[in-house]
Amino acid sequence: MNECMDTLINQLYEVMNKNNWSINVASGFMGIGRNTLSNILNRKMNVSLKLLTQIADNLDRSVASLICPEEVQSRKNELLLLQIQADLNELRKGGVA
Repeated sequence: MNECMDTLINQLYEVMNKNNWSINVASGFMGIGRNTLSNILNRKMNVSLKLLTQIADNLDRSVASLICPEEVQSRKNELLLLQIQADLNELRKGGVA
């Protein structure tokens, strides 16, 4: 769980820095209160799935992109592509694809 929280905090800081947002501006774009964002960034609160989804939606990002380290996301995508390839091979064997 700490790794997810580390990633979330890093991602939020990255978004804030990239857009040159203060905590007040960032909280507005994320659809949360300034104190809530401050508490998240300072590890003073647990983030519920509902709150995480709200932040992700308002930033037009996936929840996974906020809490999963990039290498985990890349590995998941790689495994998904391998599964798709295996499924296509099975369909070809059956004459469907």
